[in-house]
Amino acid sequence: MRTALLGLILAGGVAGPFGAQPRVEESSPVFPWRVAESRRYLVDARERPVLLQAEAAWSLIIGLTLEEVDHYLRDRRARGFNGIIVNLIEHAFPGAANPHAAPRNRQGAGPFATPGDFSTPNEAYFAHADAVLARAEVAGFAVFLAPCYLGYPRLTEGWYEEVLQNGVDRCRAYGRFVGRRYRDRLNLIWVMSGDRNPDAARPMVEAMAAGLREGGAAQLMTAHCQPGESPRQIFPASPWLQLDNVYTYDPVHRNSLYAYLTKPLMPFLLFESAYENERGASAGRLRAQAYTALLAGACGQAFGNLPIWKFGSGWEAALGSEGSRSMAHVTALFRSRRWTELEPDATHEIVTEGYIGGDTWVGCARTRDRRTVILYLPERPPRQKSEPANPRRHAPTVDVDLGQLNGRAVTAWWYNPRDGTATAGGEFPAKGTRTFTRPDDADWVLVLDDSAAQWPAPGTGGDRTR
Repeated sequence: MRTALLGLILAGGVAGPFGAQPRVEESSPVFPWRVAESRRYLVDARERPVLLQAEAAWSLIIGLTLEEVDHYLRDRRARGFNGIIVNLIEHAFPGAANPHAAPRNRQGAGPFATPGDFSTPNEAYFAHADAVLARAEVAGFAVFLAPCYLGYPRLTEGWYEEVLQNGVDRCRAYGRFVGRRYRDRLNLIWVMSGDRNPDAARPMVEAMAAGLREGGAAQLMTAHCQPGESPRQIFPASPWLQLDNVYTYDPVHRNSLYAYLTKPLMPFLLFESAYENERGASAGRLRAQAYTALLAGACGQAFGNLPIWKFGSGWEAALGSEGSRSMAHVTALFRSRRWTELEPDATHEIVTEGYIGGDTWVGCARTRDRRTVILYLPERPPRQKSEPANPRRHAPTVDVDLGQLNGRAVTAWWYNPRDGTATAGGEFPAKGTRTFTRPDDADWVLVLDDSAAQWPAPGTGGDRTR
């Protein structure tokens, strides 16, 4: 997140557009969430599957007033978000409207009576944090809460040095304090470490996690390691780890498929990749991250935007950014099909040609009952004059083995991930390989259904998993 800082044509004909604005979830998931029996996704307290659409809001607690928190949560809820990533104590980024330096909040209260001393929690600070977290729960948001964000290596944006200075005992006591305070806040998911591997702070991180449990915090726990490293790789023996995640600036399908195939099974989400307005990330890349992660088996994904993550100047205007709007279309599509049954096409049995080339990868997954296939085709990269022709990288087509679907016939749809509309693409025999041509060089989603299922247009019809 804080370092320096992917005419509609289809063989067989086309039809008119369906759908318009995506529908957000009709009812909020009931907390607490837990790991489903399949160990592939999360369910709520009523055993309903939860498709996680989170956003990075790291500086929420110190950067905003309660009125601004309410405004932010209302906007994100209306756009289909159901999770946020937040620092309980923020080390470096106070928010543009905060007259005080971090770690103090808008009221001027810091987390510790003695700065940097974890044994001196400041009631005034945590009372404000209480109110923010309570508002998030009422609004239906899971909060991925970092009790002590360590910070990216070689930078001073986190609490790594203070953690070392406080030592094991104080970190454990701080964990107990936080655990006791928030053991009944059912919408929390704890995030250990923070933008880095623990390194010399490992004993303190483990002690803090143990303290959370000793304080009564029974919520799910994960960790935020450094890019390219997953919690299961860095904390393989930690008893508290229940939820894995992917954090990478490389094409996300690689790490996502690795997480999906790792045994024993553990659900995972895309926790972080490129943020909007950082690293030159295009809107297409932001969409590609989301779709390819879910089609590689993730149970959800997180979106990030600068300035929203640190509530910097212009954050309110950024709430309506292209990236923010497009995330609603992600959830609308997957909820319109049985996303909990999707299995990645890791060995290219379905997409037999045109699935990869350079940084572009056609995400593909099929439901276990073989009645739906979803393909995400990222933006087609322009060929440079000096670049040799690469049929895979530059091809506008994909070859799909329709015999991989059940039923006698297959109904095809093109779903536009930029505006959430769907266009019918014809019906074909469920046999043999067919070449599908993308409508243009933008990114598209191709949805193939068993015609007998009579599914509605992708992105419409409500949540098919309920």
